[in-house]
Amino acid sequence: MGKNIEFSDGRTSDLFISLIPDFLGEKVIGIFYQANEMSMAENGLHTRQDIQKSQRLYEFISQVNDLILRSKTENEIYEQICEIAVRSGNFVHAWLGAEDAHNKLIKSLSWAGSQDLSSEVSTVISKEKKMGIGPIWSTLQEGKYFCCNDIDIHSEMFIWKPYSMKYGYKSCLALPIKQDGKTVALFKLFAPTINFFTEVEINLLERLAENISFALNTFSIEQKRIQAEQELKKVKQAIEHAGAPVVITDTKGTIEYINPAFTALTGYSYEDVIGVNSNILKTADTSDAEYKAMYENLLKNKVWNGEFLNKRKNGEPYWEKVNISQVYNTAGEITHFIAVKEEITQQKEFEAEQQRMNEELHSFSWHLKHISEIEKNKLAIEMHDELGQGLIALKMEVAQLKKHLFEGPFVLETRVDNLLHSINEKVEAFTRIYNTVNPTILKALGLEATLENLLHSFKEKSAISFNFIYELQGLQIDYNTNLALYRIIKEGLTNIVNDSAATAATVSLQQMDHSILLNITDNGKGFEPAAVDGDYHFGILDMRETAYAINGSFEIHSTIGQGATITAKLPLPMQG
Repeated sequence: MGKNIEFSDGRTSDLFISLIPDFLGEKVIGIFYQANEMSMAENGLHTRQDIQKSQRLYEFISQVNDLILRSKTENEIYEQICEIAVRSGNFVHAWLGAEDAHNKLIKSLSWAGSQDLSSEVSTVISKEKKMGIGPIWSTLQEGKYFCCNDIDIHSEMFIWKPYSMKYGYKSCLALPIKQDGKTVALFKLFAPTINFFTEVEINLLERLAENISFALNTFSIEQKRIQAEQELKKVKQAIEHAGAPVVITDTKGTIEYINPAFTALTGYSYEDVIGVNSNILKTADTSDAEYKAMYENLLKNKVWNGEFLNKRKNGEPYWEKVNISQVYNTAGEITHFIAVKEEITQQKEFEAEQQRMNEELHSFSWHLKHISEIEKNKLAIEMHDELGQGLIALKMEVAQLKKHLFEGPFVLETRVDNLLHSINEKVEAFTRIYNTVNPTILKALGLEATLENLLHSFKEKSAISFNFIYELQGLQIDYNTNLALYRIIKEGLTNIVNDSAATAATVSLQQMDHSILLNITDNGKGFEPAAVDGDYHFGILDMRETAYAINGSFEIHSTIGQGATITAKLPLPMQG
């Protein structure tokens, strides 16, 4: 703006003032200049036209700075800056362009002037790029302004001479527009006269380009901030809805964040643990030395993977698998640890059960081998005592019979009767021994009669009152199932007779759906199923494995002082 003022000595002069925001220095620059002949000479302004030109330049700069203040994106600046340059800055043409990121060609972003020369300007600069020479292309490449105050005689502007002659462009100024330190656009101004751009004006316009670059940097920072907030929001939502528990602590283990899955796992709410050390979950199973080693590894930038036996808020222990990694600041320093957890209590219990069963089966295998040796010795002794000695006695009876062949019929008949009696005893002994090894009586008599004989033999050995309930009449049961029932019942009765101190026991066989349900109960002293050991323990294993071998199930329930119940459920074969 301008104003005519009168000095103390009576002289008058036009004083022009322009206020220009300096974004880089965060201040306002005031430019004052006088319009009298002396001041014009001092500033290189020799005519009123020069003053008007400078005034228009300052007006252009001021309007662009206002545009920068109003704009929210670089496109808002790009769309209006050329029109302001021509309307207010006394330029005949203004062009703004950039290199296309996809095809690497120079494209026009905006322009202003009497004619649309945007495509021609882009073409010329593209030629400069292809030739690898030219001041305008160099501006894009090097990020430095280029000024030419006489296009017709400038050696580096030979490509532009046809346009100078055709459209009257005599001077030009190319200014780089930068973002994040890189040249992203080129702002080119064309003037109708030679020597249009003075050093002062170039400096002001260069400062204006820096202001635009500063605004673009601000837009970029804001855009990155918004993107970071959006990404952070997505990450937070993902963590909040994740099924895996997540904990974030500082480097000393103080909890700063937990997700809902952590609360579901431990029972601790957000309010319970924020600001509390993560060792609130610790049990005696994890030593302080282990925690110390873990933190030392984490502080050495090593990701830690491991397992903890921790405790919930109610004191209940649980196993978890944990992955702990570091969070860094922009300086590369560790500021936090983030732990992603997975409960593995059931897995641990399964592994422990598998280990127990493996050890149990190993012991059972050894036991079977040991029992096999005992049974072999027992069989050998029975064969020796009952069959071997009996055969010797038979041999002696036959020898005696031979000596008395010619005695009277009464004596001979008596000896033959004794011999037949001895032979019958040996046949019975052989049958009993054979059935011990292979109860073929099942095939001959069937399951019900075989079990009745079995219970009868146990009644003779003990004072226990046995009750037998059989409700499988009419069922066609295969031999393997019959044999499994026979062996389970025999082993169960053996345990009752030898260890239970019972006075009564019941064996019950019933059909349930497509299965046979076996129950063996007694009123003995009872025991703790999980604590049994020794031969009785192996007897239970033998019954269980027999049921499992034909896809059955086996359970045993007992309470101290209240007897025991064995339950086996064996599948019936499918009927064709």
